[in-house]
Amino acid sequence: MTLPAVDRSRVLLRMLRYHVSSPYIIFWRAIEVAIMAELAARQGLDLPSHVDLDVGCGNGVLGHALIRDIGVGFDLTAAGVAWARDHKPAYRALLRASATSMPLRSRSQALVFSNSVIEHIPDDLAAFDELARVVAPGGYLLFSTVSEQFPELMLGHAPSPAERTALDQSYAHYHYYSVAGLRAILAQRGLDLLDAAYYIDAAQARWCYRLRVWEQRQRRAGLWRRANQLRRAPLGLALVPWMLKLHAPPEAGVGLAVIARRPA
Repeated sequence: MTLPAVDRSRVLLRMLRYHVSSPYIIFWRAIEVAIMAELAARQGLDLPSHVDLDVGCGNGVLGHALIRDIGVGFDLTAAGVAWARDHKPAYRALLRASATSMPLRSRSQALVFSNSVIEHIPDDLAAFDELARVVAPGGYLLFSTVSEQFPELMLGHAPSPAERTALDQSYAHYHYYSVAGLRAILAQRGLDLLDAAYYIDAAQARWCYRLRVWEQRQRRAGLWRRANQLRRAPLGLALVPWMLKLHAPPEAGVGLAVIARRPA
């Protein structure tokens, strides 16, 4: 079965609409969703068409940019859910709920999707319990997270304890993962890890890190200074499609996408 690749141009345009001043986010998310769609396609799943559940949907921008029909989306933040409800027609239903306590029946969801969420949850094992619990027999869990290589690749060197702490706090990361570690976590919950892929290689990671630092400085700057500095934003935006064209799934990367299945 041959499925169409995710339309990166469509995703990029939608990301531009909501993140025009952040080429860092545009680049990262566009690469991320392309990798997740590729993993799904290898299993015969058309990710851009439909998912049953989007765990940690935030304001719905990413889900709406990638997926045409989403059964249920939920997030812990009331503001994000409210905004998605008002602006994101891809979602049939939106709920405010925690990933560690989902208001859903066990083994009820055929395709569970979660993008860059699990690393931000202090009790990640409780979240994995819930993610696995709601996957139906023969159903799939598709998610992205950060790899164990994230700190070193982003900084360009092995971080000191102080640098590691500062990086974790800046990104609100509680956890990093390896393929072997995730395989074990999922197996303990009755799911088989079918496929995994790294994304954002060392060179791209350093580019992302520097660009994110620059963007943070703009947000802290005064209005007049920021207006002058943002004149450089078009250059950053121009780099995004160039970087996308260069992308190929690396053997090592700061991001890690995984698809797992519950046996039928």
